[in-house]
Amino acid sequence: MKKGTNPSQILMIMSDIISENPDIVITSPPFKEMVIDRYNKIYGVTSKDTIIANLREDAMIHHQEELTLVKLPQDGNKVDILGVKVVGNIIKFVVSQQKGNNASFNSTSFQKTLEKLQSFIDNSLVEKYFHLLPENLNPNICGLNYEVEVIIGMTIACGDTTILDPKRNIKMYSGSDYLEKMGIVSYDMVDMDMWVISQSKIKNHSYNAISKCCDFEEIFNKCVEKFNV
Repeated sequence: MKKGTNPSQILMIMSDIISENPDIVITSPPFKEMVIDRYNKIYGVTSKDTIIANLREDAMIHHQEELTLVKLPQDGNKVDILGVKVVGNIIKFVVSQQKGNNASFNSTSFQKTLEKLQSFIDNSLVEKYFHLLPENLNPNICGLNYEVEVIIGMTIACGDTTILDPKRNIKMYSGSDYLEKMGIVSYDMVDMDMWVISQSKIKNHSYNAISKCCDFEEIFNKCVEKFNV
């Protein structure tokens, strides 16, 4: 199954263009190009939002301070960043699921994330990532015992730290509290995003939504007919 064109979005775009340009010929190539351009811009916002959220994970790694931070592979375990520090004779891990776009506030997605994190703790899945660590921080090599804390970090949110699962001590942190939990104390989210917007992925971002629609020509022509009466 392939992605289709959103007729309501096309109709609204056409209506706006016609209102702004009463003399425009809706069967003309310039009109079609205006529709395509606006459609791409609308859906490009979502694409850009996703890229920014991913780059915020890279920004965390770039700005690491008091904890060694490692970006984790996207393997379905719903964890993004592993923070580690030796305290006394214990290696302390903070494993973060970092949420950084508008979809973060979807309640269904949030509940699935929590379930995954509970399973992550119950099945000691942190051990899957020991090989990503330097030898002095890898319990399998250095022989130190370890403790694991799993959290959710909301990068673009406000509010007090919330306990989501008292039994497993899963908490949710936001903004600067989240950064501090991950050992970043000299920077805030503005610093993070200044770094993000400097990256070429954002500077050169473009998104051709129309090219991903299997039926644009058909939907476009039908929408034109609704206005061409």
